Amino acid sequence: MGKQPTTAKKSKKKLWTGIAIAIIIIAVIVVIIMLPQRTDLANGGTVKSVSGGEYLVVEFNASSPGTIYGSVNTSNGIIFYLMNPGQYSSFVTNGSPSGYEYTTGDISSGSFNTNMGSGTWYAIFYNPHLLFSTTVTVDNLYWVSSSPLSSI
Repeated sequence: MGKQPTTAKKSKKKLWTGIAIAIIIIAVIVVIIMLPQRTDLANGGTVKSVSGGEYLVVEFNASSPGTIYGSVNTSNGIIFYLMNPGQYSSFVTNGSPSGYEYTTGDISSGSFNTNMGSGTWYAIFYNPHLLFSTTVTVDNLYWVSSSPLSSI
């Protein structure tokens, strides 16, 4: 029969096995934390009617820098704006945008995305056509955090 491992060798092997398992668990946790996080801001296929000169607004908080993505179809056109709190406050006060971080311009359909910082944001669907309503179908609207790994 072969030689049996000594108790010291068994203990050392268990110690290294435990360390290896701990490293794997920590690595998995770090990867999960570092992955981009997605937050849906509107349910896919959301349909709303927006009267002339009126708007829909989605307020959200971005916990870190990231990107907002959207896709819409409309019956008569819409303008999408991304605004910070100061810009949104001015928009509400004046009834029209005087500043914004991003806009699509007047579109009848399309997809868009733009990078943004952390903080409170306002996603706005504005109908600039004063004489008629437009039906807006929001196919998707979501925010994705930037992965810390992407800056390495």
